Amino acid sequence: MQESQILGKVLSPNGEPLTGITVQIKGTTKGDATDQKGTFKISGLITGKYTVVASAIGYISEQRVLTLQSGESRHIEITLSEDTLQLDEVVVQGKSETKIKREEAFNIASISAKSLKNTSSNLDEVLNTNPGIHIRKKGGLGSDFNLSLNGLSGRQVRFFMDGLPIENYGRTFGINNIPVNLIERVEVYKGVVPVYLGGDALGGAVNLVTEQSPQHYLDASYSAGSFNTHKLALDGQYVDSATGFVLKANGFYNYSDNNYTIDVRIPDPQTGTYGEEQEVERFHDAYKSRMLKLETGFRDLSFADKLLVGFSMADSYDEVQHGISMDRVFGRVHTTGNTKVGSLTYRKELGKLNIKVFGSYLNGKSGVVDTSAVSYNWLGEYEQKNNQNIAESSWDKTLFTYSDEALQSNINLRYQFNERHEAVLNYTQSYISREGSDPISTSPVAFADPNTLGKQIISGSYKVSLFDDRWAATVFSKLYFFNSRVVGVDWDDTITEYTTDIFKPGYGVATTYHPWEGVQLKASFEKTYRFPDGYEVFGDGLLLLSNPQLSPENSNNFNLGAQFDHYLGNHHLMVETNLFLRDAEDLIRIEATGLTSRYVNQRKVLSSGVELGIRYEYKRLLFADFNLTYQDIRNNSKYENGRKSHVYSDRIPNIPYLMSSQSLGLKVDDFLVARDRLSLTWRGHFVEEYYLKWPSLGSAGKKHIIPQQYLQSIQLGYSLDNRTYNISLECSNITDTEAYDHFRLQKPGRAFQIKFRYLFN
Repeated sequence: MQESQILGKVLSPNGEPLTGITVQIKGTTKGDATDQKGTFKISGLITGKYTVVASAIGYISEQRVLTLQSGESRHIEITLSEDTLQLDEVVVQGKSETKIKREEAFNIASISAKSLKNTSSNLDEVLNTNPGIHIRKKGGLGSDFNLSLNGLSGRQVRFFMDGLPIENYGRTFGINNIPVNLIERVEVYKGVVPVYLGGDALGGAVNLVTEQSPQHYLDASYSAGSFNTHKLALDGQYVDSATGFVLKANGFYNYSDNNYTIDVRIPDPQTGTYGEEQEVERFHDAYKSRMLKLETGFRDLSFADKLLVGFSMADSYDEVQHGISMDRVFGRVHTTGNTKVGSLTYRKELGKLNIKVFGSYLNGKSGVVDTSAVSYNWLGEYEQKNNQNIAESSWDKTLFTYSDEALQSNINLRYQFNERHEAVLNYTQSYISREGSDPISTSPVAFADPNTLGKQIISGSYKVSLFDDRWAATVFSKLYFFNSRVVGVDWDDTITEYTTDIFKPGYGVATTYHPWEGVQLKASFEKTYRFPDGYEVFGDGLLLLSNPQLSPENSNNFNLGAQFDHYLGNHHLMVETNLFLRDAEDLIRIEATGLTSRYVNQRKVLSSGVELGIRYEYKRLLFADFNLTYQDIRNNSKYENGRKSHVYSDRIPNIPYLMSSQSLGLKVDDFLVARDRLSLTWRGHFVEEYYLKWPSLGSAGKKHIIPQQYLQSIQLGYSLDNRTYNISLECSNITDTEAYDHFRLQKPGRAFQIKFRYLFN
């Protein structure tokens, strides 16, 4: 008779996996404890009827009765509800993966996406509510965004998916496109970045962790809203427990006309004099993006715990309404992009050694279409230009496209000596080649001769935990290798070739101490580098010029933080604070000259600040959040070109310095029928006004500012059958506030969305 087994997962009521939960066969000694993914396995069973009991201090025990056949592998899922138990003023509870991440020595914000999957938000809107993070957008759905993390922003903050860099994957894979439904949680590393991510981040990193369930599931949603906005998301998995076969599929579709109203002044076509401000509708700002990803392979093989091959494809279409300001209006310019990625994932645990290997090949193409010799105004009216060779957005008509080929690989080795000592070795490699063409250009074409850029990062760390895990420290080192070959075409058609080969070492330490239960202290330091990426070095072949002489950025990052997490009966209070200091050199920033711009190095920048986060919960009924960030980012270059700088010690312009977000929520279970839930959530986000240019230059009354803004949103949700069927209604920018993240680039006003979601698990 073949032996049978029970496989399963233990979750919290909001869907987070719980670790350290005891799962036992009633009346026997057979059992297991859940791991960090909440999974367990009980083997060596024979045919018969069994009662499975899941229990832990702080939770109400649950049991399942099932009958096993010979050789059967049965998958079950158990949800445990909290039953807080106070023992000598100490509350003991099972920990979710999100909570485990927060307790690491690194300054990390781990955001569970489980409770947000019924919202219509994309990931950028979720991150914007976290202390220390601010996201600036140029418009509506699909518009360019910039993420600032503790004062460093843009490409200084790296993005990862399941620990792997996605910098070469194209804009369709950006966080302003990816729906919340495709993500299990988001890990935000502020300052010091652990070696397993294997990237050259300067000021931090954002790691998107996808759904890791070992079972069948299907998560499908559709939302519709203002400005003819439609979003479709699909995430599913099939698992054959007998053979270990796995098939995963996920994807999304986003579309919006982005035809929200804005306030502009329209010039007289004869005199050029601007008239009174009036409200108009954007008419050429539609955006569409699509992505589909398939992965298949096997789990629990003799030679591999996981072996998956994957293929994904994505494309986008983006109408360009205006240039760097709303003064120049376009009616026909648009960009396109498509990306195809093949990947291989391998994982194996050999005793104390854990092996992870990943490789991918990317082929992508991006282009711009600007072939109309016309001039538009904000009323949608246009006239032919006198010179029919001049395009809308540039001097020459163009059908410019560039193709990217990128290779990426990652090898991660983790060795657990014992419960107190662990070593990690990580190797990450990336290579990108870009080639351009333009069939209608009469001038030299950018990237006609392929440009290449390569990076290699070798990193290692050693972690030790002592005093019953009350104190832990990690020391690490990173070796950065960078090489590039750039054949640049400048604005005057001059062609130059540059080659670069650079090596830099980095290092750091992170430590944490738990003096009392529920209290944690953290400190970390890192000397780190970030090398310019393809976009910064190559340019875009049009108005963004190449700069192959960019130096790598480097920074000394310091963090000092404290965390308080306490239960008192039905009350739960969490307080987090963090002090940060970033002493950076050769920061890469964009510099505009007339119609063109290029990335350049800013010699020295000193960034410091404090962030505070407070969360209160009452049972599972009520919650309130308050987050505050103050950052002081100063030009630390005393001399420029041999002379004392006029802007020495000035606050760096065009970066917000004071931000706050708040939220209030109510959740009522069994509201109308058993296993339903009604939820109501309000959110607010405040940003203080800040200067567009250097604060010490210009007269006080004539300085350009990005005005103060306070945006609010509200969401009403209802779920049936333990969140199997879900519907939500949302209203963003409730007060229809005129809001700007960039100078004179107005964001959407009040908008409504409705979302339907089906979850099978």
